[in-house]
Amino acid sequence: MINPMAYQYQLGNQRGEYRSGAGSAVIAILGAGLIALGLFGEFSVISAGGETSAMLALLVPMAFGGLMIFSWFAYSRRRIQVFEQGFIHIKGSKAETWRWDEIAFVWQSITKMSVNFIPVGTRYIYTVQHRNGQKIKLTNGIRKIKELGELIQNETFARLMPLAVAAYNNGEALHFGKLSLSQQGISNSKETVPWGQIKGVNVSQGYVGIQREGKWLRWANVPVAGVPNFFIFMALANQIVGVNR
Repeated sequence: MINPMAYQYQLGNQRGEYRSGAGSAVIAILGAGLIALGLFGEFSVISAGGETSAMLALLVPMAFGGLMIFSWFAYSRRRIQVFEQGFIHIKGSKAETWRWDEIAFVWQSITKMSVNFIPVGTRYIYTVQHRNGQKIKLTNGIRKIKELGELIQNETFARLMPLAVAAYNNGEALHFGKLSLSQQGISNSKETVPWGQIKGVNVSQGYVGIQREGKWLRWANVPVAGVPNFFIFMALANQIVGVNR
């Protein structure tokens, strides 16, 4: 059944739906385990006539467990319905409409996780900001989060990139967090380096590095997670000066 909001906001045909996944249930189980462990510890300390400091220390894992359960509850009834012209974010009984052409910024944070140097998975966080300043955060609590994140990136890129190119050609400065681009060069909010002095822009180990002519060290080294509309920044830099990956 098509959500009535899709007709109201002219979102077009539905393309898919993304729901909260098993990962959120695991979070709830771990949270409950921490609370149970804390309660057992509290009982043991009380039975042994332990000190108040020990009892207070046990409140930390219990509080963390409570936050994990709250996180599970927030995600357990979450759905993202994707349409041709945007998506509907459903959380419990509440629903919000996000048209692609109303999204101003997208941040991505992709982290490879390991235990004792053994890969155990990848953590994805996509933060989407509306033109009115409203934000939502999409994480591994949603099934196929990588696929959903790439879809959002592609759709917003297609709409924001032409606007960015036009603004650049008009002489405007385009801001990407700590970095900004203009016809004068790249700025880090303290200094602007002319394009002719930029040796290259590269992405390595989750950081955007900018190399300046005649310098051994990077002139700028900024986390990808801190660069809004990262793909637009990289596409512009690639067209102007070239990108080394």
